[in-house]
Amino acid sequence: MKPNNWNNCESAAAIGRSPKILIDNELCRLLGRDNVILISIHAKAAGRGDRWYDATGWCAYTTRGDTRADALATSFHLPGQRLRTDYTDGDPDLEANFYIIRRTLCPSVLVET
Repeated sequence: MKPNNWNNCESAAAIGRSPKILIDNELCRLLGRDNVILISIHAKAAGRGDRWYDATGWCAYTTRGDTRADALATSFHLPGQRLRTDYTDGDPDLEANFYIIRRTLCPSVLVET
């Protein structure tokens, strides 16, 4: 595998969560953790029982505390977009210890659209 030719988008659906983390961490070791980011994209749904609605807006999660991913997540927040935010720690991202963003060596953001 040549790191500069590897495209996560093409294979993301075919591999599970743990292999994605292993691949990302290997890229961090090969290229340096400051040269790699992970953005995990998830699609949200809105509904109640048998009634579904068009989901709108989005949000970005980082792990708890002041992390290197905070600036990356903040850069996704553009004026005029419908966002779910949490400014309790001084930045707009939401915080959670999701496995995929907690276990990587590089700055990682989980985005829900």
